[in-house]
Amino acid sequence: MVYLIGAGPGNPELITVKGLRLLQKCDAVIYDRLLSEELLSVVPENCYKIYVGKKPMSHAKKQEEINEILIQTAKQYKNVVRLKGGDPFVFGRGGEEVLALQKEKIPFALVPGVTSAVAVSELAGIPLTHRKESRSFHVFTGHTKEGAEQSFSHITKQDGTSVFLMSVANIRMIADRLMEQGQDELTPVAVISHGTMPDEKRVYGTLSDIADKVIKNKITSPAVFVVGQTAKYHFVSEDFGVLAGKKIGTTATQKLHNKLREMMEDKGAFVFPLCEMKVVCTDGAEKLLDELSQIKKYDWIVFTSQNAVHLFFAEADKKQIDRREFAKVRFAVVGSGTKKALETYGFYADYMPKQFTTEALAKGLTDVVKPGEHLLLPRALQASEELVLELQKKSVTITEIPFYDVEGAFSEALSMWKNMDVAAFFSASGVEAFVSRMGKDKIGEWERDRKKEHVAVAAIGEVTKKRLQAYGIDVDVVPEQCDLEHLDRALEQFYQ
Repeated sequence: MVYLIGAGPGNPELITVKGLRLLQKCDAVIYDRLLSEELLSVVPENCYKIYVGKKPMSHAKKQEEINEILIQTAKQYKNVVRLKGGDPFVFGRGGEEVLALQKEKIPFALVPGVTSAVAVSELAGIPLTHRKESRSFHVFTGHTKEGAEQSFSHITKQDGTSVFLMSVANIRMIADRLMEQGQDELTPVAVISHGTMPDEKRVYGTLSDIADKVIKNKITSPAVFVVGQTAKYHFVSEDFGVLAGKKIGTTATQKLHNKLREMMEDKGAFVFPLCEMKVVCTDGAEKLLDELSQIKKYDWIVFTSQNAVHLFFAEADKKQIDRREFAKVRFAVVGSGTKKALETYGFYADYMPKQFTTEALAKGLTDVVKPGEHLLLPRALQASEELVLELQKKSVTITEIPFYDVEGAFSEALSMWKNMDVAAFFSASGVEAFVSRMGKDKIGEWERDRKKEHVAVAAIGEVTKKRLQAYGIDVDVVPEQCDLEHLDRALEQFYQ
């Protein structure tokens, strides 16, 4: 089965629920240029990925080649997703691909996508229809395969709103054609480039001056060109607070990134991944398995992150450790997020400091833990030694097991970091991954550039802040407590 799925206009949140569900279980995915890499992160780990993207004057594959790739892939894999930007049937050549599949008698299903013609205009505050000013809207392609003389014969003056896709290179000719057709030269127009994405740009004008403004503002494809009386509107909700419109880039695991996105987008902010973190087990996992078989000798298990909790119990399940084995063990956690993670496994924290920091956890435990007790500390490879050093001052036995690490990979959004308002870091490991990927010799240059571009740096807590400062990166925002809710408040206070 081949599923032709519309990915939407760019922002990964704008794919349909059905499209996302099918993407999460496909065996192979054939994808275009105009969609977010974030969507590729949801496919199964062993999914076969094929890029067939096109951009002006440069096609990775011709349409005939894409059709053949689609057919051959469908013959090798059970569930194939053909992921296309926008909607497959709105200037997406989906019809040509369906005909190729029908010819080979390959079954297919269609999943509509949100077309950029509507979504990008709407998110710029432009209503394509308005009872008093636009009773209809019309979507045109601004790019055709015919010769120059015939290219714009399909473009005619309309009474409603006209939307042109793939039009940046030809915007002057389109505007001239409309004016020749009798469209008033003072008709309001808007051009939205890279709509719904971090590097979105908007230019407003009239038919007579929009081409010059597009050149002056260095507008690039993909872009949506809106012509009509409704293009003068820029509707924005006044209910949003100081974070409305802010663009936040994260260096975090997908789980944390998604939680922050849900929280921030409710306030009108946009969240994009700069460096995507992945948690992986290390050789220490073998030692942890050995300790799990003798878990009864421990009086305390101390968790300093949600990752540690989830991975710990995953290893316990591998060893088939009965939950009753933990009956006499007490649990200590660094903060509310880690506490909630522990509760998902049926355990409640016996100790949590009032301040959600490793330092506070260390000092608090020295008062709670009794001399002679045995502590198990399953943690990250690059975790701070502060907790261990503090507890060693007391006559307790500590078994420290660094059994996982956090690796980072830059996302496509990194190239757009100068368009961000905030670069947010969620762990010291994340800082290390970011610096490693960027290159230690280039961090000084990045720090100078981000200050020049007025991009703030936020750290989830003091440990992360200190790691950033160790590389010469100044930190603008640090929450009072190490969790997303307090980071949200800290960012609001910063912008107030």
